Amino acid sequence: MDDQERLVEGVPRNPTDYVEWALESAGGAGKFQILYLLALGWCWGYGAMLAYIGIFAGAATQQQMADCTPFSWVGEASNLTSSCTLAEVNCSMPRSSWEFVKPEETYKATFKMVCDRKGLAPLAQTLFFFGVMFGVLVWGSLSDRFGRRFAFFMPLVFQQLGVLGQSFAPNFYIFGAMRSLTGFGNAGFGLTSFIWSSEMLGRDLRSVMAWSPNVMWSLGQMLLSPVAYYNPEWRRLTLTVFAMGLPFFLYFPLLESPKWLAANGRLNDAHMVLSKIAKTNGRSRPAAPVDLKDEVGDDSSQAEEQSGGSCLDLLDPRLLHRFVIMCVGWFATAMGFFGLSLNAASLPLDPYTANVVSGLTCIP
Repeated sequence: MDDQERLVEGVPRNPTDYVEWALESAGGAGKFQILYLLALGWCWGYGAMLAYIGIFAGAATQQQMADCTPFSWVGEASNLTSSCTLAEVNCSMPRSSWEFVKPEETYKATFKMVCDRKGLAPLAQTLFFFGVMFGVLVWGSLSDRFGRRFAFFMPLVFQQLGVLGQSFAPNFYIFGAMRSLTGFGNAGFGLTSFIWSSEMLGRDLRSVMAWSPNVMWSLGQMLLSPVAYYNPEWRRLTLTVFAMGLPFFLYFPLLESPKWLAANGRLNDAHMVLSKIAKTNGRSRPAAPVDLKDEVGDDSSQAEEQSGGSCLDLLDPRLLHRFVIMCVGWFATAMGFFGLSLNAASLPLDPYTANVVSGLTCIP
């Protein structure tokens, strides 16, 4: 960097370089960063609970014969068998001859997702990821435009409304719409928490973001097993998971990303945030940029010039082939990962243990 790009006291003039320098000066790997890393990292754990809740809330249905007697005699007196045999739904039997066993424990029974309606069961999970697909497109751009705080709390509202709506859904159509709404909000909730946390970390801690969200995701998946065990009814389980997400609204005092503030011409606000970081870490307040007002004015103009980016830029011939390769790679990875983890209940274990084992295998 030449002399014109650096101030006399060694403080970078460029807004991005200044924030990077000031963040290290304020303590890039201090108590403040650890708190943000844990608080925002748990968002991924909660996201796993929302993604995998169908393993328990949408467990396979069982049936029993209607008008059955507790026991019947078969052959000799010592061969006592039950005439209320539990089994998966047998669609060849007349509907009036059988009934669901504990229909309150799975939404497949509540919404009768069997026989000619069995295709609705996988659709319920598909609708969640359908919402995620649109969420990442919407919240990513809104995060860059309105800030990390906005793109964290607004998706959180949509997400929690979706979870609450699922627990009270009177039919599958409303339930499916609420699953999509949950996925739509969860996309921004998870995406923004990752970016927000990353932008608060110094160089020494930044590499942690390569594995910490995965660990939190696995912990959230495993935590779902005991929660589901003590809440066997699917509506109560969904309400419990909803309640577990309410504490995220207490994150409101969290500070805006100084990097986003600087990129949008708000260096003064960025310096205030960096000063609070330094205070939390027990460091001296970082020096403010000289000619701050002039810098802010220049940065605002630069921000306006750079704000014209959109998703259509990915269709640029210089980026298109890389974009296609990444899409194919992510598609294959996601299909393999979720295809295995969402079918954890098919392991030769009880579903609670199987889900924990599935979560353990995902810890890097």
